Amino acid sequence: MVALLIEPPSPRSDGPGKPAGATLLGVIRHLATTPATTGVVQFLRPSGLSAGALVMDGGRICLVRAAGARSRLGERLAEAEPGLRRKVANAVERAQRWGQPLGETLIGEGVPLETVRHALRSQAVEGLLALVSRLGGAGEMEVRVQPLAGKFDPRLTFSVQEIYAQALDALQPKLGAPWEIGREFSPELELVVALEDEGGGSWVPRRMAASPEVTLDAVIAAWRMATTFARPPALAAAGVQPTVIAVGSPSWGCLIVTDGPTCVLMVGASATVRARILQKIQADRP
Repeated sequence: MVALLIEPPSPRSDGPGKPAGATLLGVIRHLATTPATTGVVQFLRPSGLSAGALVMDGGRICLVRAAGARSRLGERLAEAEPGLRRKVANAVERAQRWGQPLGETLIGEGVPLETVRHALRSQAVEGLLALVSRLGGAGEMEVRVQPLAGKFDPRLTFSVQEIYAQALDALQPKLGAPWEIGREFSPELELVVALEDEGGGSWVPRRMAASPEVTLDAVIAAWRMATTFARPPALAAAGVQPTVIAVGSPSWGCLIVTDGPTCVLMVGASATVRARILQKIQADRP
């Protein structure tokens, strides 16, 4: 079931407004092709029924609406932070009475910004996974964009890649030592992404850690590079499977580490960091 949620779509296009593959990566790649979207982006199943919508402002995610999401923002905060229940209740009442955005009203009531951001991010991730589940792995989906009424506080919006990375994290696939090493060094890297070979040239993104500066286009380009280098055609034909590939200059480069069906790509490593990662990999391998 998890594989259905994040199976990469076919590279073909189903025409305007219908990206191939109604999957998590299909939704994300659609958003990557429209990077400055402002509006309510509705995703429709082949039957024409709505699976949910993303509220976008300047290409950033403000809200995700999907049936099946566990709780509203106020309920989520009150449950996670019992000491804030009075402030949350006051904010919910004010927001409903005056038609104000709840996130901004919560901050006005004294709820810390990072607490509100964490709750909103968790809500968006849960909503995105619920939306994809409602799409049900259909072969195609229709996308409609409606105008956005009002503006959102940019402090309470999220990049697409940030929500996607959190969504992959929420699925919690089991990965081996190379991923753990990548996560250990992630503060010194631009991007760490783990992919799994499902056969037939199909590589499924499983986990990702990226710096805020990394664009979704760069992430997708990195996946392509990783899958090309992880199974080089000439070496594969000769029956050779490289386990570590290092490329780059003294100041910037990448490492591709394979561990069975898993490939971990680490991007943005200097020669010094690459050497430290290689030393760690050698120490961890028998």
